[in-house]
Parts: sequence; structure tokens; C-alpha cells
Amino acid sequence: MRQPAFRVAVIADAHLHATDADFGHGAAPVPRPASDVVKSTRVFNETGPVLRHVLRDIADRGIRHVVLLGDLTDDGQPAMLEALQRILDEARASGLTFWAVPGNHDLYADTGRHRTRRMVNAAGGHDLFTSDPDRKDPTAQRVVVTPRMRCPGLPEGLIARAGFFDNPAGLHWETPFGRDPAPGARQYPVRSDDGTVERHLMDASYLAEPAPGVWLLMIDANVWVPYGRHRPAGEGDFADSTEAGWPAMLRHKAFVVAWMRDVAVRARMQGKRLLTFSHYPVLDAFTHSRAAEHALLGQTMMARRSPGTAVARALAETGIGVHFSGHLHLNATTRYAGAEGWLVDVAVPSLAAFPAAYKIITLDHGIKVQTVGAGNMPMPAGTAYPGTLAGHGSYGGFLAAHARHLVGRRFLRREWPADLAAAVPGLTLAGMGVAGGEEIPALTVIEDWHLLRMGGPFGRDLIPADRLALYLGATGRTANWAPLLAMIQSYLGQLPARDFRIDPATGHVTAD
Repeated sequence: MRQPAFRVAVIADAHLHATDADFGHGAAPVPRPASDVVKSTRVFNETGPVLRHVLRDIADRGIRHVVLLGDLTDDGQPAMLEALQRILDEARASGLTFWAVPGNHDLYADTGRHRTRRMVNAAGGHDLFTSDPDRKDPTAQRVVVTPRMRCPGLPEGLIARAGFFDNPAGLHWETPFGRDPAPGARQYPVRSDDGTVERHLMDASYLAEPAPGVWLLMIDANVWVPYGRHRPAGEGDFADSTEAGWPAMLRHKAFVVAWMRDVAVRARMQGKRLLTFSHYPVLDAFTHSRAAEHALLGQTMMARRSPGTAVARALAETGIGVHFSGHLHLNATTRYAGAEGWLVDVAVPSLAAFPAAYKIITLDHGIKVQTVGAGNMPMPAGTAYPGTLAGHGSYGGFLAAHARHLVGRRFLRREWPADLAAAVPGLTLAGMGVAGGEEIPALTVIEDWHLLRMGGPFGRDLIPADRLALYLGATGRTANWAPLLAMIQSYLGQLPARDFRIDPATGHVTAD
């Protein structure tokens, strides 16, 4: 008998910075300065309104289950966690149930760590908010030292009523260690790379059954490895998990991978429809363009965060099939097939960066994925932005301008070879070796590259058809710029990433 359709919405990397958060300093609002926004890969002051906007949209569609893929707040600060709980409680009142996994911005090992942020004050300058009593800022009008800025550790940083400790649906629930939800029952040992230090940490993974016949496998893919004898100066007790991801999982949390394999076997035997989620990607979304990227830019941040083929093989072998990830703020779909089996990773974009969207999964006779943009939200009143970031009526228009702005303000300055970055002013697409591109500035080409890289079809929507045709038909390219154009062509040929179906038997992805 065919099981009834089941729908779940998936939100990644909300990075909530609530401008009304309570830091114990009074009722003054705490927006982030525009000078921070213009150089950051994510925005801040709009994250509260867009999260509420998306949750209302989900509830209005009649969807009752929401997966949160980690990085829920700016950096896990208690003031932001409380603001998040208020927003989620509002959404629960409209019938939503939440299932979360932790991200690298939600907590830090079991010790926590100091956090520091600049906030705009009523006088138009900025104050420094920090949990570190030794932190200074000579340009700040005041320094506010408060424990409500400190990022917590495990289990303190795990939000309540989001699946970590219970099953609101009242059906099956378990962890890799059994049925006991207590943090003390979910400890595992992790050793420093030199073998001299061993610590015991909580793993927050769990399996939940939100509706009869549906299993959500929620993986805590944070890996906090203690430093050994030679701890880097100024660091805490643990290496940051940001660039560890699934390669570190294979080494330090192999028991989770074994449990995933067991869950997948039981799901098949019991006729459960299984979906798997974690904060970190399990496949490289740029596997077909990685060589060109390395030739042009060397070892980029995105390349350092690539999970690699060992992860693809190991997780394909578990039989989980389909995995949803966040972390990289991408909108992309990637498939791996090998002797071990197949694996599909659906990268869910952040609400705090272009293209600002969430996913809806429908389990019917297969797996249907719909990507819903949040760009139609009216731009909330608040911080005044300079230049091309000013005057946008919609959040989507603002984020597209922000993404283009970052190319010149951040990427060319920080990540591109100096000689290529210096050549961009005055250069055109024709100068890059593409006939017919005399009127298209090189900076525009690189901005298009970034929009396609992060947004996939959402980036394509913003590029005129005649320019897309030039990219797709580009031949005779100069050696220096051939890798860039090869990457653009690769992005334009990726698997469907807006509305598509995944065959649960083969993993084949087709546009819907």
C-alpha cells in the first residue's frame, strides 16, 4: 500500500542576528554596522525578519515539519539563542515542529569560547560587545563586557524542543548510543593528533520518526579535536570544526558512520522512507570545476572545505542515499555513483546570503525537492547601506547587489592572485579571449561567476540571455582566463538545483 505524502521544509544557516536581542545593557537596538556587512559573506540585520518571513510562508503552505541545518544564530551567543527561541516559539504556535542539527557557529566543543561583535549605537558610532574582558577597541565609544556574548559548548548550546532530546511526534527516537537522551549517555572519546590528550564529548546525533513510515536521520557532524602538547598560541583547547567536516568524521566519529549504515539497513527492512541531514556537505559541489578553480585561484576556502572522494565512498557505502547539507551557503545538487553505491547531496542555501532560499521535500512516489526563494520579502527598515547596496525595495535585490559587491570588496582583494586582480579594471570579456564580449567588463564577468557559483539557477536568472550565450559558446580563450570561463560553463551545466526529483532507487536527479 502506498504511504501518504509527507512534506518537510529545510532551512540552512539562518545566522540570526536579532537587532532586539537583550545583552543586559538596556533596551537599545543592536544592529551591526554597514561597514561590517559590506565585507562579510553574509548579512546580519535582516536575518530576524527573513527567518520570520520564511517560517510564516512554510506554515501558510500547510507544512508542519521544519529541519534546521545548523548555524542557527550569529555565533551561539545566549542573547541570540533566546531571540531564536522566541521566533521558534511563535512558529510553534502556528503548528510547526522543529528538527535541528548543530553547526559550527552554534557551539564550541564542551568549553565554549569568547565572541566579540561591533554594534551600532544611538549616536551613530559603534560599541564593542564582547565576552572577553581583555578585548579592546580604541575606535569604539564604549566596550560592553557581558557573558551573554560568549558562545556556549555542548550540551548548553543545543536549542530546546528541536529533536535533540525528545521526539515531539511521539514515535521512534534513538541516538547512536541507544534511547537515553541524557548528555552523559551520549559521550565519545576523541584524541589529539599527537595522541597525548583525550577528551570525552557529547555527540548530538539522533534518529526521529516525525510521521509513521518517515525517518529523519539527524547527524551532528561537528568534530572538535583537542590540541596536543603544542597548542597554537591564542587558541582554545580544541581545533575549530569549521574546515573539519566529514573527513574528520570518518577518523574521529566512525561510530556515527557505522550507526548510519545500520539505520539505512533497518529503514529498508522496515519500509521506512529515510532522509539524512547534517550541517556539512558530503560531496564536492564543484568536483567538475575544481581543477580549473585550483589553476586560477589555488587552494581556496571552498576547496579546503571540500569533503573529498573518501567521504563520498564511505557514505555511499552506508546506503543512506540522499543527504541535505548547509555550511557553504550554496544552492546546488551533486550526485556520486561508484562501486560502493550512490549518494546525492542537496546543498541548501543560507537565509543570510544570496540567493536566500529554503527547500521543501515531498515524499510521495519518490523524492521531490522544491526551492523557495525569500527574495520577495520587502527590505526591512534599519541600517543605511552605501553605494550599490542602497535603495533596494526587496531583500532579493539587496542580496544580489551584496553578492556582486563582494567580488570587488572582498574576493579580488583576498583570494585572487594579485596580477589577475590588478588586470581586471579596464579589461573586458573580449580581452579574456571571448569574441563578441567587447562591451562586457571583466568585473561583470567575475560577478556573474560568483552569482552562478553560489546560486545556481538563481544566479542564472540575473544574467542576460545574450551574456549567457557568450559564456556557453566561449572559445579561443586566453590562458590566464580560460579557467574562469571553464568554471562558468561548468556551473551552467550542473544538475538541477531549483525544482527536481530524486529517484530513491537509483539516485538519478531530474528536473521537475
